[in-house]
Amino acid sequence: MTRRHLSRRSLLLVGLAAVPLCLTAIAAPAEALSGKIREFPVPTASGGAIGITAGPHGNLWFTEGIGNKIGRITPAGTITEYPVPTPNSIPHSITAGLDGNLWFTEINSNQIGHINPTGDHTVTEFPVPATTTSPFGNLFDITAEPHGGSLWFTEGAANKIGQLR
Repeated sequence: MTRRHLSRRSLLLVGLAAVPLCLTAIAAPAEALSGKIREFPVPTASGGAIGITAGPHGNLWFTEGIGNKIGRITPAGTITEYPVPTPNSIPHSITAGLDGNLWFTEINSNQIGHINPTGDHTVTEFPVPATTTSPFGNLFDITAEPHGGSLWFTEGAANKIGQLR
């Protein structure tokens, strides 16, 4: 065998040896999805559920734009609603922050809010400096920075990306 053939053979053996490592890195889900859909009615009639995210203790948290509330649904399907202090603020997107709070955008009041998911479920709001608004509001999506602790959000009508530190 030539040196070139040995190199190819060595590469093939190294590649085949790595296959089990790659396959073990792709874990199967704990439970396969069946495709069956269940629905849980929001207690506020026409509450307008919009955004949803996973929170602590296996609960999911969602926004109710028209209802002006933040909702929590337990794994068993029990829903609890918490009002947002600013009337007609239209809570939109929601994300879990590294600080343990659930952070959400308010598209009609140009604010970022958070709710403490434990204890008294206090909602706190922070005004965003950009005052540009549109018929569709200004603040839309929000997400937590994975390692830095900041929150990033989009300001659609102002054509900006915001950072809350």
